[in-house]
Amino acid sequence: MTQRFTASLSAFESPGPFQPSTSAHASPSSPASAGSGAFLVPKAVLPFVLPNLAHLDERVDLAVRRAIDVEGLQLSTTKRWRVAYRSLLRYLRTTANPDRFLSGDARVQQVLLEGWIAWLRLQGRSRNAIATYWRGAAALAGRVAREEGLFNPFLLVAAPKENLPQPRYLTRAQAEGLLRYIQNTQWRSTLEARRNLCIFGLLLLAGLRRQEVLRLRVSDVHPLEHTLLIRAGKGRNGGRDRTAYTTPQLATILESYLQARSLPTGHSA
Repeated sequence: MTQRFTASLSAFESPGPFQPSTSAHASPSSPASAGSGAFLVPKAVLPFVLPNLAHLDERVDLAVRRAIDVEGLQLSTTKRWRVAYRSLLRYLRTTANPDRFLSGDARVQQVLLEGWIAWLRLQGRSRNAIATYWRGAAALAGRVAREEGLFNPFLLVAAPKENLPQPRYLTRAQAEGLLRYIQNTQWRSTLEARRNLCIFGLLLLAGLRRQEVLRLRVSDVHPLEHTLLIRAGKGRNGGRDRTAYTTPQLATILESYLQARSLPTGHSA
């Protein structure tokens, strides 16, 4: 077991952030290369040892705050991490000694992580849910390990695989039926009716996600260019801005909504 753990550590050794690589075989594609964007870990990696779960809670809180403040990740991302972390804690507390996970014994940590996967399956979690839990907890453990100069025990176990279903979508007839329903329903006001139609049009005709619709500002609508500025869309490191395009039908819907708001295009919402 000692030999196995040592071999695992050697695969993740890299120069510290202030120590240039001396390897003659380093390349731009290497995980430790400066241009790769990969996190560098200290060269001396220690076993994952912490006093107790309460101390781990504190390190997790610090890792979450750093992910938001320094890495610029979205709050929704860290919320998923916390859900996964709480699931791992619930499993550990079903074992005889929950703090054994923090003992630094790589074999024990491996067995406990595999036990967590099995426990989730017994709880009736789907393969996709288990994979999501794993990614969230692994993201937190990796950040705690990096900050403390410790080995990440999640590297000892193969990540659970997802079983992605076929995407669900509306048929043309269903979409047109929903459009007619929104147009013909007696809403409380003209503004509410046009707003609801606008939301549906952005989702259906421009392919925006729910949060992207909620974050959209009037100033992000550019009717002359037939474009929408999508801020902090899906993506790593807090998401990225992108441009979406409007169809003639969507342009008409947007114009109608803006008229109901009595705000000229380009005015701050």
